[in-house]
Amino acid sequence: MKTIPLFLLLILSAVMAVSCGDRSSASLPEGSDVPLRYAYPRVAVPDTVYSRLQSGPLSFEVNSAAMACASANDRGLDLFYPAYRGKIYLSVNDEMSAERLASAITNRRQRFALNLAGAPAKSSVFVNDAGFVCELTYTDEAIVTPVLFLAHDGRKLLFSGAFAFDALDRRATADSVAPVTAAIRADVMRLLHSLREKN
Repeated sequence: MKTIPLFLLLILSAVMAVSCGDRSSASLPEGSDVPLRYAYPRVAVPDTVYSRLQSGPLSFEVNSAAMACASANDRGLDLFYPAYRGKIYLSVNDEMSAERLASAITNRRQRFALNLAGAPAKSSVFVNDAGFVCELTYTDEAIVTPVLFLAHDGRKLLFSGAFAFDALDRRATADSVAPVTAAIRADVMRLLHSLREKN
């Protein structure tokens, strides 16, 4: 019968002692054996089924996951997303002079900058099939109002809105809110592309 040399047994014992020894370390959180990142639950993004909604002089398509409710400022409707714990606040201003319209657009852009609170932002500007000039501004950062938009007809009508979380955990990261902001951006793009003035 072959025997295992003594020095090989000593080496194996040392390896096992190191791998099975006390894992606690000054660098680990107290009471934790293994450092873990703070975890966020995956947000379930609902199916994107759209239907047409009317608000004041306008109509547009909205996701069926959003509940239309009366706007607090009495200028139309807001869209509440229960699954996301947030709301798209909408505002419609019509029958404005060209001068007032230009001033209102400047004012909205200034509000966008304030709501973004210095977060890096991206913008998309396009003209939809109905002739509305549309602007979508958003950030990938975890802030309360990550998606903002406006649309105007260049003559008398301004439509604007912003998505805001009801409450955002102070520990939230861009990765944790990314599924929600991406879904809201898609819904807002659909809304803007489908925007029409009622006949």
